[in-house]
Amino acid sequence: MIDVKLLATRANMKKYDAGSIIINENENCSEMFILLIGKVNIVENHKMQNEKIIETITPGNIFGIMNFLNEGVSQSTVVAIEDTTVATINKVNYISLAKKHNNLFIELLDILTERANKTQSEIRLINLEKQKMIEYYNIDEESFYKSMLFPSGHAKYPTVRPEEYDKFLYPHNFTCPHCGQSFDSVTPLTSKLVTKGELACDMRKNYQSFDMLWYEIVTCPHCYFSSFESGFEAPHRLKKEMFADQLELVKRNLGLEFKEPRTLDQVFASHYLALICSAGFESKKQIDSKLWLSLSWLYSDVRDLKMESFATEKALEFTNLYYSETELSSEATQTVLMILGTLARKTQNYNEAMLYLSKAMAVRDGKPAYKRLIDLELDEIRDRRK
Repeated sequence: MIDVKLLATRANMKKYDAGSIIINENENCSEMFILLIGKVNIVENHKMQNEKIIETITPGNIFGIMNFLNEGVSQSTVVAIEDTTVATINKVNYISLAKKHNNLFIELLDILTERANKTQSEIRLINLEKQKMIEYYNIDEESFYKSMLFPSGHAKYPTVRPEEYDKFLYPHNFTCPHCGQSFDSVTPLTSKLVTKGELACDMRKNYQSFDMLWYEIVTCPHCYFSSFESGFEAPHRLKKEMFADQLELVKRNLGLEFKEPRTLDQVFASHYLALICSAGFESKKQIDSKLWLSLSWLYSDVRDLKMESFATEKALEFTNLYYSETELSSEATQTVLMILGTLARKTQNYNEAMLYLSKAMAVRDGKPAYKRLIDLELDEIRDRRK
């Protein structure tokens, strides 16, 4: 047990009334806390419907370990459930203790190691699996970690976006819902965009001198959290625990860059990172279907036929999952069926494609303009079957 009396003379003492918040979720914190008097709860999603008590801390125990080690954003809220007194340790205190009180320092180090090891257990398992894959497939570590993000067959696409995109972009400051840090980026000024050509049956919109695919995903350069812009607007709804470990592994082991002018490599990376992060959203099925559809378009644009086919199959799979498991409005149903029909046609499943498109044509209250697009797609299928 830690020598509380000695610690009290060397650490900063703080008192909290019952009900007080000691650490806020998403708050930057670089201290660890030793509970001297009282009791505290470690809570996820504090004061929300899905609030969950992760752990109750009693006197003599430490909390805030990972904040202290990583000097990052807290992943949970710590609430005093009784009148509470804590001793806080920062890096300066810690070094001072190491120099003057070896026994206390060793006790703290043992506790730090034990708690940190618990959080690293999953990472150790991944490292074991990594070593097996490296030996079996004769690949290097970088290739292993790339396989955690990119599918087999994904190549490098270093193309830099055209300079003319500048006139359609404006600066925007985002706050990351995962790590809580702010960052400057850009977002398209849609009022300046002019459509080019007719809307396709797969609902891809084309614009003169600008490709929206390059800017539909926002990526935090600090933690790599990636999502459609709407994903940055409701941080309290994000279930970080569903993707945090995998995202951290990718962040730690892949040296990705996200800067302007962005490259196509960055665009692909953002989309695949968004696939990892989609696990934290209730609308995961819809997000995954949209991401794979966009990836199929991106691979088509670079004429990578093998990867386009792969992404199209994935888009068909996830869009069908979204359609079959989600209650949709009439317009949304028609739109999804049109996309399914086009994807099925691209995978040469012509009977399936015609079935989807026939259902789209028959949707009550469907858009008349969409029916013309469906007719064009059906004509395309008939021509290919001849």
